[in-house]
Amino acid sequence: MKKLLTVLMTIAILFSCVGCGGPENPDPGEESATKIVIYAGGSSEFSWSRGSDEEAVYTAVQDKFKADTGISLDFDVVFSDKTMKESLGAKFTNQQIDIVVSHTGGGDGIDDWMFVNNYYYDLTSEITSYGANIVKYTKWTDADGNRFNALNRMKTSDNGTKILGFPSVINPYKFGILVRKDWMNALGYTDDATDSTKTLVDNFETFGEMALAMKEARNLNFAVTGAIFDLEKAGLIGAHGLDAGFYSDGIMESNGQKIIVPGAVKPEYRQVAELENSWAQSGVISKEADKKFLADGEVDFIGGKTGIFVQDPTVTHLITVARRTKKQNPEAEFTVLGALYKNKAEAEKAKTSGADKGFMRNSVATFGAVVYRGSENAENIVKFVNWMYSDVNNYLLCRYGIEGTHWEKEGENGYKYLGEYSLINSPYSGILSLVENQAISDLTYFDYTEEEKSWIETARNVTNYLENDTVDYFLRSNFNNNNYYSERSKLSNILSPIWMGKSNPDWNGFANAQSSLITSSTTYCRDMYLKYTSLGGKK
Repeated sequence: MKKLLTVLMTIAILFSCVGCGGPENPDPGEESATKIVIYAGGSSEFSWSRGSDEEAVYTAVQDKFKADTGISLDFDVVFSDKTMKESLGAKFTNQQIDIVVSHTGGGDGIDDWMFVNNYYYDLTSEITSYGANIVKYTKWTDADGNRFNALNRMKTSDNGTKILGFPSVINPYKFGILVRKDWMNALGYTDDATDSTKTLVDNFETFGEMALAMKEARNLNFAVTGAIFDLEKAGLIGAHGLDAGFYSDGIMESNGQKIIVPGAVKPEYRQVAELENSWAQSGVISKEADKKFLADGEVDFIGGKTGIFVQDPTVTHLITVARRTKKQNPEAEFTVLGALYKNKAEAEKAKTSGADKGFMRNSVATFGAVVYRGSENAENIVKFVNWMYSDVNNYLLCRYGIEGTHWEKEGENGYKYLGEYSLINSPYSGILSLVENQAISDLTYFDYTEEEKSWIETARNVTNYLENDTVDYFLRSNFNNNNYYSERSKLSNILSPIWMGKSNPDWNGFANAQSSLITSSTTYCRDMYLKYTSLGGKK
């Protein structure tokens, strides 16, 4: 009898659930959402941090996009603190990925990972058909009237012009060097030119002496947090009269014609490499500087393991790191240095006749969002970005989150977080904007202190930067069918132990590698220059 009752009850329950609906029984009249998987990559200079109310923003964006266009999307974001190469290799073959967001050049970025492996989807047709706003809002003009077309950074002439992805549009004047001011002053150093009681840090010779003094006084393993690339763009190459370093390109003459080459093949780079080598040996920088992820570098500085921070030296990032450090150590004080001269003699010379210095200007398209070649959703992705750029409020929702809940405008060009949210407790990562676009909106966080505002003003001073327009263009056409890529790899293999502080470096091998890249790749390097000028680059 008990068995019969059990069976009857089970049948009753099953029949009572018929028509209940739920995830397994969607309304057949309702179109299912198209899933869009976004990989938010990590690198030495770029990573995303998941916000505390991330999913609410995804839902708000999806709902607004559907209401405006009738297209239903479902965003799935994969956050990663690994490099693109480490985390994407298997996923490209085993899982769906639609969009990859990372930096456009250097260190397994968009150019030397997505492009070299032919992982990108050519968006030319889709942008031509559905991307009028994308074309319109990827142009930017600086305070001096110089015009930039960010989309040029995402184009290649390999087998005809292709568009690799969506470029960021950001102010390229943005760097600084974050220093623990309390440590600095305690050791007799200053960034105040009017303070005659302390040694002014306005050159890299004095900077290195201060770093070593910090190391000794604080018993640190090394004093500076930052990879070689960070050091070079934070002024090291500019101080040595170069317009580019290993990870960037510049123009030089060879046999009477102009070519574009990595800055590391220019004769002056030897002095840069010598200084980097001596710093690694002495403990100014880590011997493993290029292997530390951004989040780990931040932990080192915040925890007092280093006193100088340049790992992603973007000034707004430096401010965030300083605030996080002060939250953990309320007694900490900070300053942000501008571009430095090479040494004390050059700093003295600058007082009367001028001397070399300068941060490496980034491209306005420092970051890019690339649609993976295997994606079946390129058209909808282009339509989404075009929709985002069609109305500033759409962009602000995708960039900052829900206005009135997470943040609100402050004045004409400012914003502030609401309630418990702040710079160091953000509600949302900003990932659905894919890349920042200041041509649409460039709001400034209203709660910066006067000191922090002065750091931003200094970082945006155009005179602190090198002139090098090659950073605004994607110039390489094919890595696999010429000697350029292999020669560049040889140069990297020789430089790597030099950067890691190897004693008695192979300087002869380095000089030979410099010469070999030029002689074996002259045609290719000349082609890059011709492409650069054809796109409007300065000759």
